[in-house]
Amino acid sequence: MTWKELREQITELGFNVVNYEYEDIYSENKNVYIFSVNRAIELIASTVRPILGEYVIKIKDDNVDGLVFVPYNIRLLAGKRFYDFAFDLPMLETPDGDYRPLTDYQTQKRGVILIPGFAVEAGNKIRVWYKKKPVEITVDTPDDFTIELDHDVLPLVPLLASHYVWLDDEPNKAGIYWNEYDILKNQLLQNSAPTITEPHLINTTGWW
Repeated sequence: MTWKELREQITELGFNVVNYEYEDIYSENKNVYIFSVNRAIELIASTVRPILGEYVIKIKDDNVDGLVFVPYNIRLLAGKRFYDFAFDLPMLETPDGDYRPLTDYQTQKRGVILIPGFAVEAGNKIRVWYKKKPVEITVDTPDDFTIELDHDVLPLVPLLASHYVWLDDEPNKAGIYWNEYDILKNQLLQNSAPTITEPHLINTTGWW
């Protein structure tokens, strides 16, 4: 789904239009469209299905002085779109072709992952998956920009965005879109049973 296709679906849901009116309606409601879409994508990415990123730790030096765990700050390494670790297990890849899940690891707050010392050997690669912040839609976003969410959750976006578009002016209409969104969201969640182990969290701050 592109940004233009998403705008058109929101327009079709809420307005009686003919083809030549699509961009006129968007232009007249540009700010509320953009705000509503960003809010919808952020909520879906944080509560239904995250946008996944991958960072590969390439081990160049195995001099870890017998450490049980070696820390890596994925928040700094992966960049500003990192906001949390995914539930997917890190994968250890060795030069001889071994590729297996890495279960003996821990995560800390602020984006730090603790990799067991035995895995930190020169030539190894450790693939770490994380949840990415959505790219913010702006007035400069091109029409052909692809919405990053997974294909099966994309139908949620126009429904939830339409809810926000109409929430102030026509709350009854907004409620209809919310109900349709909620029904579809629950169906997706029921069909998406977790298949992998959650990461191990340890408290290093004393705040939780």
